[in-house]
Amino acid sequence: MSSPLLPRLARLAAVTAALALAAASVRAQTAPATPAAPAATAAENKAITLAAFEVSSDRDVGYTASSALAGGRIDSLLKETPSAISVLTAEFLADIAATTFGSAAEWAPNSIPVGDTATMGEYNVNIRGVGNSFPSRNYFRWYVSSDNYNTERLEFARGPNSILFGDGNPGGINTTFTKQALFVSRRSVQLRTESFGGYRASFDYNLPAGSRFAVRVNALTDRLKGWRDYDEPTRDSVHLAATFRVAKDSQLRAEYEQGKYRRFSFAQTFADQSSNWNRTTVYNGTTAPATAGTGVGRLNAGVADDYLVFDPNQAALGILNWRGFFQTTGTGLRILPDGRPQVARFPSIPNREFSLQPPDAHIDTTYHSWTFYAEHRFPAGIIAQLAFNHQDQSRLGKLRVWDQHRIDVNTVLPTGAPNPNFGKAFADVQPQLTLQENTLSDWRLSLAHKAQLRWVRQSFSLSAGVRHDEYSPVTWTAGRVNGTNVNSQAATNVIRIRQYWDAPRNPRIFDSLVSNGSDVRFIETNTSDEDQRLQYNQLASASAFFNGKLSVLLGYRYDIHDRKQQRRVAARPDGSSVLGATAGPGTLDLSHVKVGTSSAGLVWFPVPWLGAYANYSESFNAPGSGASKLDGSTIPPASNDGIDVGLKLEFFGGKLAGTLGYYKMKQIDRARTGDGMADINEIWNDLGRPQDTILAYRDLETYQGDGLELDVTANLTRSWRLMLNYSLPKTQQADIGPGLRAYVAQHLATWQAGAANPALPNAARIATNLGDINRIISGYTEGRTLNNTVEKIGNIYTTYSFREGRLKGLAVGGGANYRGRQVVGNRANQPFNYLYAKAYTLVSAHSSYDLRLGKFRTRLQLNVSNLLDEQDVVYTTFTSNAAAGGDVPNAFRYQTPRKYSLSATLNF
Repeated sequence: MSSPLLPRLARLAAVTAALALAAASVRAQTAPATPAAPAATAAENKAITLAAFEVSSDRDVGYTASSALAGGRIDSLLKETPSAISVLTAEFLADIAATTFGSAAEWAPNSIPVGDTATMGEYNVNIRGVGNSFPSRNYFRWYVSSDNYNTERLEFARGPNSILFGDGNPGGINTTFTKQALFVSRRSVQLRTESFGGYRASFDYNLPAGSRFAVRVNALTDRLKGWRDYDEPTRDSVHLAATFRVAKDSQLRAEYEQGKYRRFSFAQTFADQSSNWNRTTVYNGTTAPATAGTGVGRLNAGVADDYLVFDPNQAALGILNWRGFFQTTGTGLRILPDGRPQVARFPSIPNREFSLQPPDAHIDTTYHSWTFYAEHRFPAGIIAQLAFNHQDQSRLGKLRVWDQHRIDVNTVLPTGAPNPNFGKAFADVQPQLTLQENTLSDWRLSLAHKAQLRWVRQSFSLSAGVRHDEYSPVTWTAGRVNGTNVNSQAATNVIRIRQYWDAPRNPRIFDSLVSNGSDVRFIETNTSDEDQRLQYNQLASASAFFNGKLSVLLGYRYDIHDRKQQRRVAARPDGSSVLGATAGPGTLDLSHVKVGTSSAGLVWFPVPWLGAYANYSESFNAPGSGASKLDGSTIPPASNDGIDVGLKLEFFGGKLAGTLGYYKMKQIDRARTGDGMADINEIWNDLGRPQDTILAYRDLETYQGDGLELDVTANLTRSWRLMLNYSLPKTQQADIGPGLRAYVAQHLATWQAGAANPALPNAARIATNLGDINRIISGYTEGRTLNNTVEKIGNIYTTYSFREGRLKGLAVGGGANYRGRQVVGNRANQPFNYLYAKAYTLVSAHSSYDLRLGKFRTRLQLNVSNLLDEQDVVYTTFTSNAAAGGDVPNAFRYQTPRKYSLSATLNF
């Protein structure tokens, strides 16, 4: 529930003051203590590894990382890497108090997290404005939202770099690196609370057993609350890592993680379905009111259809049949925080925390993952690693969203009793459950050879792997199964749960249906099965000449991708799914593709502080599950290519490092939902040729992008660290809908003849359908900027730590996320006259204090996000509505309000 801000801040201030007084007391009574470092010392941080295939973070200093797995998954210096890679180090993640991957990704160059409003796929990030790629963890594909409790650092590789991740979108990929078992004792506990309420506790326990075996345990319980009403997410996870040094040249490592987290789905906005009502027309249960010009209409669309509703706040009545009763209508526009003064009687939202969602409208994710590594160094200097990763994830979501504002204009209930909710706003939703399950197994064999010759430092790597990925989504929808119509999903059998805007929320609304004579069940209404197998081989060479002044990277990868899938192609009499494929029920869609991709790049430092780089890279993107093309053929893999060129800067012995670069990329044969199916099928039926009707299909399109990127990190002094990035992305769409355009060209003469044939009773409708199809194709505008493209993206953060004097142990820092205007649409019939969401800036700050509390090295830290409490909404769509003023903003999202986070980290 909403609570006043001041009491929450008062409680937080009291806790902060108490801790500050305690810290001051300890400081006054004890000798100055050595500050507790936010990250481990180099010796502690260094994972004992024989392989060249694991990134080493022991050389990371402050916000600056020195290496990445960019050279064909070989640990390589970033200054010698021609591809665009940015790293968020452990120290930076600690300073911004990141908890989730999404909260950290806000600070990555040219990246926009999209998971904060996603129903599923909460781990997605849009890189360079051209869409999302699946993330990876330790370079294994990863379908889970990572948490910082077991994260060592985050890496963002931009561009279509196949020798890093193989299949993916051209924007790039993000990778989480997990904490490994170290050969040094290390223990820490962190406690955290926030101004929205709740708590979070985690611990990190690393224990070496002699010089050959080490184990590390990280665990988390998170009950931090969100800012909306009824937003109480949870997470419980544990991660185990072990290292066993078998012999001098052999090592085994293993990881295991299991966890469960809960997210809540919310209506970002609410739709007006009440402003048309004249405020006088009502229904008394006997005399039907006039509907013309009154703003009321029947609840049931079909005169003979039942309208079944369950109100959890009148549960004793069970499911009531509101057939023949009435509801209000409206503009369908989204309700803005400031309303719409141009529209009479337009409704308003109580407050921005308001939610109609019941407390059990959540998504539960359960996951398990285990990974094994066997590493060995051969006498010839070849290092080998055999790795295996297995994951399984299950997401169960209660996903329907109550997002309408209608008014109950019925003075009586269907029982004849007075209606206690007459005149109140409500929303009706048909409840639905969705289950998504993934099982993924990934084998990888890697060989590397590093040699230092007189004139060249040379690395070769050879990798081969097999990834098997199974995906099964199922949706169940509530319906009546004992009605006269056997189809549980027929309009007369739909079951709805009603939420009145002013009513309390039932904590278990999905489980509280009372039948009252109706046999209500959740019937499977949509499902599919997908099985993918990816085999790959890749070879990479990284050469550094003239003491690293010239670096050359070459790579080639060959992939074989097999997919078989089934999806809902028909319905049984009860509404449940019949599985099949393009050829009909019981069939399979099969695809088998072979793809070769390459990369080539170089870095040249003519002087120690300035270098130039150039890189060409390719990748491919296997199509997701779904329909085939309009001609029945399978969707091909999308092919990606791109170039990166620019300058590398390195001053003061690497204390200030960065890149300034230009990129250009393209994705060809990107899958998109096919258009015009309803019009095409209506034409064929009107021509008396129902055998020529089409199924749902997918079409293709091309995405293009280019832009400038600046990425700088610095440790300006021993006490001062800085990160800065700024991007100017541009995108375009091209070659849209070739399948539909070819199909229309093939049949256009036949359709035009039908439209001109006076003997056909529906000739006029054929002409209308043809007009609809032509409008669809004319809307395929070449060169239009992609929606959601942000004109400018900038991030800056800096921290200063006092290391002597009276302020010793204190650190202060701050920064900002800047987002320029975002394309969210265009004016009607003017594809290049764009409509924008306005720019905004979010400011963040933190202060920490390191001290000793007895035997504990302790850090107290206060973080403030959205420091200036930016409250302007971010519009995500526009629509045309004459009454509201023409092209007007419609859907939007709120900024997360100002939030205070207080944490205490104890190291012992």
